[in-house]
Amino acid sequence: MRDLLALIAAAAWGASTVYAGRAVRQGSVMSLTFWSQFLGLIVGVPVVLFVGDGAVTPHVLATGAIAGVAIAGALLVLYLSTRYLFVGIASSLSAVVACLGPVIYTSINHPISTQSSVGVAICIVSIAVVAGWQRQRAAPVEERARYAALLGFFFALLSGVGMSVYYVALAGTSVDAQIWRATETRLVSSILIFIGCSIFARGSIRLSTSEIKVALPVGMLGVVGSLAYALAATSSSLATVVPISSLSPVVSVALGWLMLREKVSKLQCVGLFFAMAGVVLITS
Repeated sequence: MRDLLALIAAAAWGASTVYAGRAVRQGSVMSLTFWSQFLGLIVGVPVVLFVGDGAVTPHVLATGAIAGVAIAGALLVLYLSTRYLFVGIASSLSAVVACLGPVIYTSINHPISTQSSVGVAICIVSIAVVAGWQRQRAAPVEERARYAALLGFFFALLSGVGMSVYYVALAGTSVDAQIWRATETRLVSSILIFIGCSIFARGSIRLSTSEIKVALPVGMLGVVGSLAYALAATSSSLATVVPISSLSPVVSVALGWLMLREKVSKLQCVGLFFAMAGVVLITS
């Protein structure tokens, strides 16, 4: 059951990223991120009302808030990176970096093994190969500056850092507490994005049928992934759940090819394969 929930999380997050990648090429990153988080929150509220407030503690509220801050930043920069990189590339780079956080977190009491060290090296080389191919071979998505692909590369890696914090903060052992954390995460991220837009990007959040329509699948798939991951993390360590959940780029690459007509080269496939292999080595 644990592995199935982690796979559901990977599939939902991968599909959500593809829908987001298609949407941000035509609209506002801030608007998409806000509405996707807000719509996901609407889905989560009935769930927490059903489980009740028995599992709510200061620790649950604090970790849920931390996860909310982390995911708000991670999604913003991930969606922004898809303006400069293919969706499959951006989500893959983010996923590889996201796995390193839980590894460091769990290694505080348990030293990293030689196998994990090899996995880290493989991930670094794979990231360099994938990013190098993107800069030299991929056709531009839109008119952009000469070094815009490097900017997308940076945003994708920064997204992975945020996701690492999210993975660790959302870890727990109680099912009810996990549901509260996952829902609170949506609430906090929605509030932060709204406040940020009000101060720094006034008018970027637009209330229109078209905005909500493109954000709906992103939000629904995102909350499914969050709940599935949160529940999977109750029955196993992060070292088991995170690598399975991080297989979302496989879905992103496949759907990016089918829906967005993104090219998939042999070198890209090799790089992605070794990146995922490195993740498995690190966390197994």
